[in-house]
Amino acid sequence: MKKITNVKAFTVLAMVLVVSLGTFSLASGSWNLTGSAGYFAGRVWPSLSWNAGASSASSVDVFRDGNKIATTSNNGSWSGYYFGPSSGSANYWVCDAGSTTWYNSATCSNVRTVTW
Repeated sequence: MKKITNVKAFTVLAMVLVVSLGTFSLASGSWNLTGSAGYFAGRVWPSLSWNAGASSASSVDVFRDGNKIATTSNNGSWSGYYFGPSSGSANYWVCDAGSTTWYNSATCSNVRTVTW
């Protein structure tokens, strides 16, 4: 187990899976978006989870640092990968599909900063 502290000084425990892993699970709102990411072979592997019952939408849009990166079924989880730096952080949120092109608290989850 590796102890990780986020910028607001909340402490959570996370398993070290690949090279490093950052996990934040402190809820803000009914979506309760949580996230983690690892780094392996030149790729960042983010994984998100949320309370799918927080929205009646059948699909959600996934955003990273203000850019829509995916549309997926509202089943409470999403994972993917992208080529990125060996360490860093990114802000993620999910919104009802097609409801916004930017953050909207009426149709989007809490914002989660994921560090790897």
